[in-house]
Amino acid sequence: METPAGVRVNRSAVLASLGLSTNLLWCTLAGHTGGFPSSLHDLDPAVNPRIFFLLGILIVGVAFAVGPRWLRERDQPFSYVLPLASSIGTASFALASNQSLFDPIFLAIAGLIMFGAGYFWIASRFYLLLARTQTFACTAWCIVAALGMETLVLPIARYAVPPVWQIAVTIALPLVSAALFKAARSSAPTESAQNITRRADLPGARMEALAAQPRRAVLPAGREGRRSLLVLIAAAALLLATVRSFSSIGLWGSEAVAAQGIAAEVVFSLVSTAFLALFALATLVKTTGWRLDLRFQPAFIIVIGGLFLVVSQNAAPGIPAALLDALMRLDDSCAHVLFWIVVVTAIDALTMPSYRVMGVAAAVYALSSVLWVALLGSGVAFSSMIMLGAAFSANGSGQGAWSRRRRKAQRAIPNPRLRTLQAAISRESTYHAPSRFDAKTSQSRTSFRPAKRRYSSSSLREEREPSSRKNWCLPRTR
Repeated sequence: METPAGVRVNRSAVLASLGLSTNLLWCTLAGHTGGFPSSLHDLDPAVNPRIFFLLGILIVGVAFAVGPRWLRERDQPFSYVLPLASSIGTASFALASNQSLFDPIFLAIAGLIMFGAGYFWIASRFYLLLARTQTFACTAWCIVAALGMETLVLPIARYAVPPVWQIAVTIALPLVSAALFKAARSSAPTESAQNITRRADLPGARMEALAAQPRRAVLPAGREGRRSLLVLIAAAALLLATVRSFSSIGLWGSEAVAAQGIAAEVVFSLVSTAFLALFALATLVKTTGWRLDLRFQPAFIIVIGGLFLVVSQNAAPGIPAALLDALMRLDDSCAHVLFWIVVVTAIDALTMPSYRVMGVAAAVYALSSVLWVALLGSGVAFSSMIMLGAAFSANGSGQGAWSRRRRKAQRAIPNPRLRTLQAAISRESTYHAPSRFDAKTSQSRTSFRPAKRRYSSSSLREEREPSSRKNWCLPRTR
């Protein structure tokens, strides 16, 4: 689609970004606005309501990993049932304390589990669409724009919308997000009838063939390459769970303290979005051409360094809590972008079903987040360093396996120029006896002379004198 000024607009990517921001806003409004206080306090104070939301993500993630083909074949009915069930689950969570037909705690827990399941299912459809139809850079900018729009709309909804309308809007958001996915998918480019490539693991692929992007991430051959990429997914999920657990959005029911008032929070949203865009540009977009064993190292180092910086300054006097919370939320956004770009890269590089890749990532993230929510309730603060060390060690072990595999493959493949040189040396030291026919005697006679071979000056120099750019050490032949 082109604007009147001639600027080409990727309509599918814009709609996908809007859908992702709607999905994020749906989750944040339910956990951090004044419209849901009674539902939050109806549960046991020792258990944060977010733990049941994460259980819903865990259930869907395990289903994706175990039965990807079964879910793919039933994608069409799920595209209508799950958004509606998510809306009903959100309403059940919001109105649990205002009814007497069911036990309020049971209804709130059931609603939260449906809420989490629908949240991840809708989000996974957007990321599958972006992974197959957009470039890595476009996918990163879509996620950055979604996070920016979510942080911009959140203070407006928190301060300008009454609590009753907050609940009504939150209940309707999963349906809006599902409608935006339908629009984004219908706007995606399709392939011509002469060259149709159907992606069986893309939602709705049986109905219409999308113009899928070619595979761009090159994975080392063998099982070690796949295992290393799966370890990288687990490290990114563990890092996101750790960072999010220490931010203000890690526990539901807590208001953000980074800014006071709608104007200050809007300014914070714009500034954090600018820093997030800079992070994505420097560590994710500019590194798309790097090898997979080095590609995500800068992003991991920045996110882990930011978390260590904020956690170490929590007890320092004179530093405003609002500033620390703002930095923590910015680090959470960076970890969010990193996690999903790693998942999109794995979908592109691995040959396993895309649903299974999504399921593994979601299961690791949800399980580690559940453990973090339980630990934060018991006051375990030093465990952050242990979990961060585990995430960085897992990432380092994956990259180390890649490097070992690469060096082993390089040693196994002989140098073709070396083979050429050795063959030339062997030919020069070999004599043969050509047979000549004497017309006078009608007999053949043998002349023991070395065969003359014509060399051009360039080829002779190339075979006898290896390039100085190669670190060769060969004996000189005479």
